[in-house]
Amino acid sequence: ESNREDYTSDDYKYLNMESSSKNKGNFQFGSMEGSYEIDTLNLVTFSMQMYGGSSKNNGAGSTQMLNARHEHAYSYNTINRSKYGYGSIGANFDYQHSFKKKGEYLTFSYRYNGSPNNSESYTEYEDIMDYPYDMDYLRNQHFDNDARTDEHTFQLDYTNSISKVHDLVVGAKYILRENESDTKYYKDYNGIYQVDENLTDTYEQKQNILAAYADYKLKWKKFGAKAGIRYEHTFMDVEYAKLNEKNFKTDFDDVVP
Repeated sequence: ESNREDYTSDDYKYLNMESSSKNKGNFQFGSMEGSYEIDTLNLVTFSMQMYGGSSKNNGAGSTQMLNARHEHAYSYNTINRSKYGYGSIGANFDYQHSFKKKGEYLTFSYRYNGSPNNSESYTEYEDIMDYPYDMDYLRNQHFDNDARTDEHTFQLDYTNSISKVHDLVVGAKYILRENESDTKYYKDYNGIYQVDENLTDTYEQKQNILAAYADYKLKWKKFGAKAGIRYEHTFMDVEYAKLNEKNFKTDFDDVVP
């Protein structure tokens, strides 16, 4: 419940709003993992994680405006219905080869992560009385959005303890990331929902990242030092199905010590 008093107007001075809602949902999650030692030099590991859920919400509200004499100015009621779905699934695969020399390894890793997120809602207006503004603001509305993110990561690392004093790690990584969103916005015209083209569009972003890196570690008696560098090159492509003037492509470099 909320109440507002407008000191700049006598015709629309007191705004009183009340609303209530009820939400119901469920949620699941799980994980698994395993490993297999092919022999003393080769090891494979795998893991998987997931979670997901959905919810529904139903609500109702009333809005009433009074003038300075506490007389009716305008009023309307609102009904809201919405539902949501969300989740994530991830998987990791690793292969490690150990050389006969102690402290020397070669590791290949793959990781996938996907996150779907969907939502849908309806807003309806009833019992509208004496509303003084553009009635398009109180037109029944329907919003529908389907979105997801997918990411694939490939990584190769080589580790070598050259001696008791020197350690070296070099590696490379490739990340493929894609975001998608399909948004539809509808308005009710005489009982028929029609798409609002100004608020409806499909969005897609692709990002590819190539990286190479190296670490060097020095251990001498009680002293130690570590230094490394990482280079990345990123390709990005953004596309809108209808708003083509917002499309762009770019690429850039990063060097991180």
